[in-house]
Order: sequence, then structure tokens, then C-alpha cells
Amino acid sequence: GIRENKIKNRYYVYIHKDSNGIVFYVGKGSGGRFKDKGLRTKAWLERAQNGFSYEVLYSNLEEKAALEKESQLIENPLEGWELVNVHKPLINNVNLSS
Repeated sequence: GIRENKIKNRYYVYIHKDSNGIVFYVGKGSGGRFKDKGLRTKAWLERAQNGFSYEVLYSNLEEKAALEKESQLIENPLEGWELVNVHKPLINNVNLSS
């Protein structure tokens, strides 16, 4: 029913911008992950040290769709983005970093 869908489609894709408004991170998550400073890389922490803002680009997604959208953005960042993402994007749904 509706409740199952809500749980299944709980993922989203977000970006983080540094204090100058430059996008430096693309992520996928659920719950409050977009605003969480925990479990971040050293490069992320350095870029966010003067503060960061977030924007949710896609929401109400299943995890697989969120991973695909996140990977597309990491592989093809928009002009002016300076991504510090370290994990390898998925290629044909296979995570090459594992």
C-alpha cells in the first residue's frame, strides 16, 4: 500500500555547496543525511569548514534510482562544480570500487 511505497521511495539525491555557493558534493540519502556532517571525508570537511548549504535535486526515489542519478551527476558534473566525491560511480549497476 501507500505506506510500503513511502518506505521504498524514501531516497533522494542532494548537493552541497560551500560558503561561496560552489557545488562540491553530490550524495544520495534518506532521512536527514543531507545535513549530516558525520562520516564525511577530509576533503569534504575542508570544503565545508566555513559552512555549507544543501539542495535536494531529486526526491521520492527508490534506492537504485537514487544511486543512478547520483552516479550520473558525479560522472557528468555541471559547469563550475568542484566535486570532492571519492566513491566510484556505478557503471551498469556494478560498483567498481568494491
